[in-house]
Amino acid sequence: MSGEVVVIQAEIGSVPYRAISHLATLVPELPGFALIGGLAVIVRLGQAHRATNDIDAVTDNQIGLLDALVADGLDRRGDSVLLDADLKLDVIDVSQGDADYLPFTTHRFAFDTRSPVEIVVRPTDGAPTSATIDVARASALVAVKLGISEGVGRQRDTRKVGSDAFDVVRLLQRFGPDALADELLALGGSDFVERVSDLAQRHLIEDADRTTAAITRSSVQGVQSIGADQLDLLGRAFTRRLGAS
Repeated sequence: MSGEVVVIQAEIGSVPYRAISHLATLVPELPGFALIGGLAVIVRLGQAHRATNDIDAVTDNQIGLLDALVADGLDRRGDSVLLDADLKLDVIDVSQGDADYLPFTTHRFAFDTRSPVEIVVRPTDGAPTSATIDVARASALVAVKLGISEGVGRQRDTRKVGSDAFDVVRLLQRFGPDALADELLALGGSDFVERVSDLAQRHLIEDADRTTAAITRSSVQGVQSIGADQLDLLGRAFTRRLGAS
């Protein structure tokens, strides 16, 4: 997808505008990374479908990336840096990890299959801002959002559980289950695809009622309720295509 351009309508004070404005001054000099999380979903959808507060990135050179960001004058907070006082960039290390641990494998997949996107954020009033940044592909974002649920050792914010599920729904609606499944099949190995399919079977079909309840409970601005029957249809179409390979 080299040369892809995405235009997003968002105001100057919004997270997409501020994040891209900051990254535009940094990206050419930084070690390789890929946007994931809410901002990446916004980019792939081409619209700010919901609010997001933090920026997430994956890299195989976490130390180098954090050092480069600090050298550019940003304040470090653990494995994050502050783009603004209220805007954080979280840097996730995927240089090594347990291949059996799904959150690692899905994040690593997102990094390995990233593609450059020229992101243009256009406000109603004021000048647009833009930057060319590597972004996780739509199918990788679905895998990441499904894989996060398999994480251990920490209690997840209930708001994020719902917003992550909503992101999966919007990606499936925007691109279609078949197209996302085809992209995943083209980029991922058979074992990885099977594990993602199992996650989709569980969260989108078997536990559809629980997943839609989490979406409904989310207090994140822009997250909208979806019926369990609609989620089930999306999940069945996605897993059917993955299993037809």
